[in-house]
Amino acid sequence: PEEEYCRYVIDLLKAPLPEGKSICYQKHQAYHLIEEIMGLEWILPFSNCFLIRQPKEMLLSLHKIVPHFTFEETGWSKLKRLFDYVHQNSGAIPPVIDAHDLLNDPPQMLSKLCQAVGVEFTESMLS
Repeated sequence: PEEEYCRYVIDLLKAPLPEGKSICYQKHQAYHLIEEIMGLEWILPFSNCFLIRQPKEMLLSLHKIVPHFTFEETGWSKLKRLFDYVHQNSGAIPPVIDAHDLLNDPPQMLSKLCQAVGVEFTESMLS
């Protein structure tokens, strides 16, 4: 059942966009990736980018939800694996955005991200 569920999720993520839509933003957490079942090749057709946080802030936030978490539960190993996979298989370094930078200057950071992934930036993206 878990394998069927993962296939179902991947199929949903890869489904055609609704009529009239030309882009779709999806946010995922590396921790939830089940590479043994899902593989990674399905992510390559997408424009991948990585949103990161300061480790201390991320750990404090995780601690509120999971007081006794393991290193694996931080998702750092999977995030590094995912970043390396995208880099090696796309031939390009994927964009990495620090959450602080995004919060401090949303127009500039979103504009840079759009440029990096080949999407036209519009002010309406900020609301």
